Amino acid sequence: MILGIKPVLGIQNQSYLSIINMAPHPNAAKLFFRFITSEEGRKPWAKYGNYFTFSTYQVPAGQMSFEEILKVTWFTEDQFAYDNMVQALDLYLLNLLTH
Repeated sequence: MILGIKPVLGIQNQSYLSIINMAPHPNAAKLFFRFITSEEGRKPWAKYGNYFTFSTYQVPAGQMSFEEILKVTWFTEDQFAYDNMVQALDLYLLNLLTH
């Protein structure tokens, strides 16, 4: 029996911005980051279910607040996922290959 399980709207996940080591144009990447984190640049991503970490971010009308979303979604802990990724992939591949 799994305790505390109930229907949810979805699973939370994080998105990250990064510049790879030895990128040929790191300053161009920094300019791009600045743009997509601006009000104008984040408009294409400002859809239902996407939230930004900026303290100035206003949730669009009709969208649930971040606090409401936290109550109806499961949170994925990145460190746990990283630590257990290989075992989960092995289980998946074993079952995929045997069926």
